Amino acid sequence: MVIDFIRASELLARTGHIILPDKPSVPHRPEAVVRGDPNPCKIVQAVLVLNFKHFRQTTTAAGGQICWVKNENEVDGALQQQYTEVNLNLRKKTLKNPMPEELRRVCSGLHKKIANDRVLLHFVSRGLPEPSDIGRFATGRRARTVSVEDIHRWVGSKVLLVLDFSRAGLMIETLGDGRKLREDTIIMAACRKDEVLKACPNGPADLFTSCLTTPLRMALRYHLIKSGPMLGMSDERLVDVPGRLSQRPTMKGELNWILTAILDAIAWDSFDSETFGRFYRQDAVMASLFRNFLLADRVMPLFGAHPITFPALKTCAYHHIWQHWDYVLDMAFTQRQDQLQFGSPVHPFPFFEQQMKAFEVWLSGGVVSHPQQLPIILQTLLSPSYRMRALDLLAKFTVDVPNAVDMFLQLDMFPYLVKIIKTGFKRFASPLLKICTNVLAVDLGCRELLQIDRTWPHFQKTFDTSDPKMIASDEDRANALFILARLLQGHPEAQRIAREQGFVKVCLNLLLAAPKLRQWSLLCLGCFWEDNVEGRMHADSAEAHELVLKALDDDVTEVRAAAVWAMSTFVTANFDWSICMTWKVAAEINSTVRKLYLVAIQQVVLHRLAEIRRLFENQAMQVSSPIMGFLNVLRKDPNPFIAKMAQAVVNFAKSESQSEHLLLSSYSSYFLEQSVTKFNENPSPAVTELKLDGTKRGNTWNGRSKSKQFCLQKDSSMKLKQPPQHLALNPCEDSLVLATGSLLLWKSLNSNNELTWHAENTPTNTTVTSLQFINTSHETPVLAGYSDGTVRLWHTTRQTSPLASLRARDEPFPTNLHLGWQRHAERIVAAGEHAQLWDVRAERKIADLPSGCDLPVTAVTCSTTDSSFALGYRDGHSRIIDVRLPKVCISVIPAHRPGRAVVASSIRGEDSSLAICLEGGAFCRIDRRYPERPLNSWQVDRESSLAAIHPTAPLVGLGGARGVCLYNVDGDVQSKLKMGHAATAMNFHQDQIQLVVGGGDGKVSLYSNRKNTL
Repeated sequence: MVIDFIRASELLARTGHIILPDKPSVPHRPEAVVRGDPNPCKIVQAVLVLNFKHFRQTTTAAGGQICWVKNENEVDGALQQQYTEVNLNLRKKTLKNPMPEELRRVCSGLHKKIANDRVLLHFVSRGLPEPSDIGRFATGRRARTVSVEDIHRWVGSKVLLVLDFSRAGLMIETLGDGRKLREDTIIMAACRKDEVLKACPNGPADLFTSCLTTPLRMALRYHLIKSGPMLGMSDERLVDVPGRLSQRPTMKGELNWILTAILDAIAWDSFDSETFGRFYRQDAVMASLFRNFLLADRVMPLFGAHPITFPALKTCAYHHIWQHWDYVLDMAFTQRQDQLQFGSPVHPFPFFEQQMKAFEVWLSGGVVSHPQQLPIILQTLLSPSYRMRALDLLAKFTVDVPNAVDMFLQLDMFPYLVKIIKTGFKRFASPLLKICTNVLAVDLGCRELLQIDRTWPHFQKTFDTSDPKMIASDEDRANALFILARLLQGHPEAQRIAREQGFVKVCLNLLLAAPKLRQWSLLCLGCFWEDNVEGRMHADSAEAHELVLKALDDDVTEVRAAAVWAMSTFVTANFDWSICMTWKVAAEINSTVRKLYLVAIQQVVLHRLAEIRRLFENQAMQVSSPIMGFLNVLRKDPNPFIAKMAQAVVNFAKSESQSEHLLLSSYSSYFLEQSVTKFNENPSPAVTELKLDGTKRGNTWNGRSKSKQFCLQKDSSMKLKQPPQHLALNPCEDSLVLATGSLLLWKSLNSNNELTWHAENTPTNTTVTSLQFINTSHETPVLAGYSDGTVRLWHTTRQTSPLASLRARDEPFPTNLHLGWQRHAERIVAAGEHAQLWDVRAERKIADLPSGCDLPVTAVTCSTTDSSFALGYRDGHSRIIDVRLPKVCISVIPAHRPGRAVVASSIRGEDSSLAICLEGGAFCRIDRRYPERPLNSWQVDRESSLAAIHPTAPLVGLGGARGVCLYNVDGDVQSKLKMGHAATAMNFHQDQIQLVVGGGDGKVSLYSNRKNTL
């Protein structure tokens, strides 16, 4: 059933209106995490500063190289080329040995160009004096000094400083205390304050810069230096792998791809979400540099230096994921050696297949911590050969893992998905739809990343049955509808695109499809025309609202709720309020649907306020007004909150106030958000939220059972303050429910505890007139009828509000409301002056059954083998009604004791006979095929007005002035249960030989053939 979403605490009843909070507290999945800085900025300009006092002397000890070149005149071009490989669109400017004045002029000139973005300044200095203890470092051949504060002041914006010179850590230790300076400045230093950079004999002099800008080349050389001798590999040609970085099918491209995935996975596993978002997802240039910083953190300690950053990041040099990288390089060197020696071909590495398998194992294992492989799965989306499997894994991940969508958004995978949607939607539709559904359910802001004008046609193609390449399941189409509804939600541009793409026709064609498709096509229509005049006119021309009105009769509660919500968003000043006559609020069990009806009628009131107020001034017009009839039904709703809200609408319409503060302004959006929240949940069974037990129990009164002697003894008793009017024994548990006035009490039979459950949320001027357990597989809700014509379904573990409620009649009636439960059909029979049939699964009334008799009903019983039920009347006759036929079949059982009311009846099992108890102690059993002649009848106590018939055993109980007497169906006495007062209520257990009796003195006694305790 659709859950009753409004809580009591969210309602404030006042004269004239009810105010709901502007932002209702919606049970929702966790909010999407903040990805990176709240005010993200990008690195758009890089200033590369090279300071070499004696270039040859600096490079001699390092193989004569800086930036992997030996010629000083080529260094600036080489460094620029390396940054081009970091980011193609980055603007770069190189300064060689600049004086502070030149550096100041360049930095100041950037201020007007970069606005609020970040500037990258990369300093590579060799042969200059070491930084001073006060935090100033040398620049230019004359070794004049500048500080970090100077650079920040000149740039006038956020800055990322890369400091590749000895004792660079001093710049971090001596950084000023200014708040803006510390917030705007990020520093990557090549070493600590007390460390001097050493040269790598087989590498460049600028180790730190090479790690940041040429990570694969440095990683290969580091592995050769560290592990080569162990592997017996020392050939320098091993590091010169063939291929290009940008071509993943080549060895160099694949290794670079794997290294990127490894570094991303280490960062993801090592840092918290805020740090990861800021340094590894905020900007492409920063993300690349900080990934490569992890390599420098591992490589440079071999040469006596330890890179550090501000803000400080913990070291990841010993993270276990590095083992995967070392294993890949071992395989790469082996292949490269075979290639050099024997000309062997190069084979792809199994790294990504292994990581996807590990991720799949993690998914199936239910591990709580986040998966280390997730960033690697992101990289596999770049490969067409891995893409389908990766998308399937991500779809399963977002569905099955708690907080998976939050992790998904932290990694910023959505831009990758958008590219796939635009280029290969047909091939990857199913997993893409699942992923987008789960992401949009959590973070609606991602719809801006979807580039709606380009991706909408792809999502709408899901419903194109003429395209043989686009074969979508119902689940895929439901996901597509969900996505489109989220795109339409309060988005004028999406509403315009939907109108141009003919989306209304698509939704209307789905109103005959599966229930979930019907529900979400209706929600899409509501989102499409809400606050959209052109959209409403477009839908009106297609007669969309006429088809929506037909959905109000749908058998599925969620579909009806969606239809009512869609109608509430369609209401305008020109709305034909005669349509309200088609709204069937009185036939709804589900309280959410009734609340949505109230939202819809409120919209009518607000748009036609002047006419509504004239109605209140004219009593005669009120009688024929559909709106007044609608409001009158809701004002008497069994749900007290709906009744209060309906009264508030009436009060508002009557008042002279011109204020149009929405009475239920938030509930419409509240309902939609709840539908979003519940989208991926399994449909819940109707009303009880329990699996109903369809087991048929029906025993024939054969000769053996009739001859059996039933001897019942009192097990125990308890005392109430008031005599009970109704009793019911739980068929599945050892417990009992009692009714005294309007109060329901529950008692366990297996303990000496006091009454532990009560249901008080009912009007004080009503009394319980009927009580019955609804038998289910696991739990047994209680069905209670009341004297005001309402029916409530209670759960024995809930104390404040019923599971569901309905109104079986509009006005109180002198006779009691009697209830019956059709177990296999899951229907409620409610009878008083007439009979009604309510479908619990569909949560609505399905029939008003004219009995053809003006007398009130005094007893109801339902067959356990078919859809028939029997009504007993005050004059003693009964009618058996069968609704299986197109025309309701009614069989009349004449009164065999005219003038005596039927007080109990039971339709027997396989022989389908009807057993009847009448006032005055009369009993008869009738063959339904030959109602004129009873199978047997007898009369015992003319003062008896209380009776009970066991549903399965041939046992009849009659209550008298001093107790209860038990008979078999032939009238033979089985047991006499003496009491000090007249019995006021009694009832048999459905299956066991057990009887509970309540007396006029408030004493409740349990009789059975086994020991129990009250």
